[in-house]
Amino acid sequence: MKGFGLDPQGTALDIYSRWTNIVEQYSARRLTKDSDKLPALSGIARRFRDATGAYYLAGLWGESLIYGLCWFSDRGHRRRPSEPRGPSWSWVAIEGPVRFPRPCSVRSLYETGQSSEAVLMGTLETVEARVLSAGCKTTTSDPTGAVGEGFIEMSGFVAVGTYMYREGTVKHTPYLCCRSGKHGVEAGAMEAFYADFRASDPEPEQIPQDGDALFLLKIGLVGWPPEPPAKFRALVLRRARSCPSCCERVGFVESSDHNEIDWFEDAQRCTIRII
Repeated sequence: MKGFGLDPQGTALDIYSRWTNIVEQYSARRLTKDSDKLPALSGIARRFRDATGAYYLAGLWGESLIYGLCWFSDRGHRRRPSEPRGPSWSWVAIEGPVRFPRPCSVRSLYETGQSSEAVLMGTLETVEARVLSAGCKTTTSDPTGAVGEGFIEMSGFVAVGTYMYREGTVKHTPYLCCRSGKHGVEAGAMEAFYADFRASDPEPEQIPQDGDALFLLKIGLVGWPPEPPAKFRALVLRRARSCPSCCERVGFVESSDHNEIDWFEDAQRCTIRII
């Protein structure tokens, strides 16, 4: 597999970069069983762990967890299986290829249709979210093997949005409508986001419904040096079905250039448990 190689003296972000390269290549392959994702990577994960002493969490690494949580899928065939295959915050929870933000990388945001739009991703310059604690339970004795459940407790600024999706539009993609502070849906504060599900699938339990409340946990600000950071990067969450006091991830968003609304102007720092 390309991109593999370890420098024991490398920084946490060096390790993150090499690992995410492997995950991107691996997730793009057709697997007989998607549930075999972590067991198949177990040998490589052990080499990473032994070389660095890093803490392994359901396909991500504790030392670079803030960055690892920002995975996304930009293809229309990704979906969440009906039976969970790991915590919602891990890339193993969905079927299909995943990507991780790269500085100044171009991605296609829209699922299908005649037209598409190139999305330029900036560099995460200011990290505002904090990981307070995290843990996973593996289904076997292998600490780098398949995971049944897990949690992350995070501190960060949270904004509230409303889910909206219109099938058959030119741009087949889910949207978030801002509804916090003095701005509302009427103000036109909307952001397309990378959903962890295929919005057109008839699986109501897996997919938010129009008007559902979603939460944006701000990871930080992105920009293009030497310009100051001007866009936000956030996880998109909803209340967990199995635990109303917890949240589960449903997507990822990096704000667009055309939207000047400050989604977090009235946000307070709070603690959220994501499962």
